[in-house]
Amino acid sequence: MAPAPTPAENKPKYQGLGEGFSTAFEFAVTPCVFAGIGYGVDKLAGTSPWFTIALTIFAVVGTTIKTWYVYNAQMAVEAEMAIAARKAASERAKTRPQVSSAESGIDSLDADERGSLSASMEFTRPVEALA
Repeated sequence: MAPAPTPAENKPKYQGLGEGFSTAFEFAVTPCVFAGIGYGVDKLAGTSPWFTIALTIFAVVGTTIKTWYVYNAQMAVEAEMAIAARKAASERAKTRPQVSSAESGIDSLDADERGSLSASMEFTRPVEALA
């Protein structure tokens, strides 16, 4: 049986969950707060619900734009991290010693075994193509 993951291993999962809940809370509460402020202004000014409607729309649009910019910034960071990881993997592959087929024992395999072996190695080999 595999050991239970440590809290440090679960941190990215829980962090994403927390960010999702906070975004949902912002989408739910911010328009309500602004609608309440608009209602108060409407009562003081004696206007119909124009301030309530305007401030609610303002809050929804503002929250949406804020979420859009935060999302784009997070995706830019993720893209940079992926590029750095690919470059690091490419550098590791370049410094790894190459083993000939005679040294690896591939020549002793029959044609079917060689075919299945090369098919399984196909996904781990072409790191240079990513650079």
